[in-house]
Amino acid sequence: MSRLLSLSLSLLAGMSLAGPADGSALLARVKKLEGTWKSERADGSTYAAFKLVGSGDAVLLTVTDADRTKVRAATIFFVDGGELYASQVGGPSPMLRLKARLDGETLRFDWQGKDPKDVRPVGIVGVSLAAKGADVVTHGTVTSDGAKDTTAQVVLNREAMDVLR
Repeated sequence: MSRLLSLSLSLLAGMSLAGPADGSALLARVKKLEGTWKSERADGSTYAAFKLVGSGDAVLLTVTDADRTKVRAATIFFVDGGELYASQVGGPSPMLRLKARLDGETLRFDWQGKDPKDVRPVGIVGVSLAAKGADVVTHGTVTSDGAKDTTAQVVLNREAMDVLR
């Protein structure tokens, strides 16, 4: 769950877009996830909170354990140059900038180097979000050990008493 950057956005109706996806339109989809979410797992609960920041120009995702005191990872979703990006701090990658793309009903964020010579990092190299209705989101994370990729998914449920609304 510490790799909670891969959320799949099937939650939103009409997710498929013809042609290139507009970063502002994709950010609007992430904004619809505003609120608090919980994942029940055998190794304990994990909480995620999506919050509008920067006068609504960005969305901040924070991930905590059951005690909700220590932030394990933070991700900011923002538009730059007309494209949607996610930048994560914490977890297995110290700082990561991921570029968004729409893949059917899933919003995927892929690692992209600033220069073609950039070496793909070890740690998180991709994230996905897929919404299932208004109250369930699947968050996926792709991590790399340098030789192979591993994908993990977590199902998040919107909390009945949403503390951010």
